Amino acid sequence: MEPAPVDYERLRDLLPAERLGSYLKASGGDWDLTFALYEWNIEASAAALSLAALVEVGVRNALDARRTDWARQRNVSDWLEHNPLDSRGRADIQKATQRAARVGRKPTHGRVVAELNLGPWRYLVSRRYYTALWVPSLRHAFPLMALGEIPQGRSSNFPTLGGCHCSGRRVPVAA
Repeated sequence: MEPAPVDYERLRDLLPAERLGSYLKASGGDWDLTFALYEWNIEASAAALSLAALVEVGVRNALDARRTDWARQRNVSDWLEHNPLDSRGRADIQKATQRAARVGRKPTHGRVVAELNLGPWRYLVSRRYYTALWVPSLRHAFPLMALGEIPQGRSSNFPTLGGCHCSGRRVPVAA
């Protein structure tokens, strides 16, 4: 069964002019082309979010595995509970623990890790934690990056994570 065709006349009435304005301008006022551009942007945004989700899971799991290895070597039960994080980092873990415990679930390590979005992981590889986290464990999550490779200048995050701000949020691709 094929989906019903889109009623663009009705859709045009439902979407605010601010939303379609850039597409309408790019199409030279052609409504068919406006909606073709709008649909292309939806598809491109979905593709970008899919890729961002894969990157987020890969980065999260690689960093967690290295911290877990580090904790195991020191007979520490869970690195999430024993870490050198500041109040912001501890608050991120506390919020993730609360989300992991929703609906009466036990907040296992894996569930808490899954509830941490990319933001806290980016923060873990910032210059602030170079000595406490990067050197002893997190650098092993990125074996092709040199030990001392920290970008100079304004950015405080490593180049591999510094531009990752879109996870779980709208990715503006066009217009």
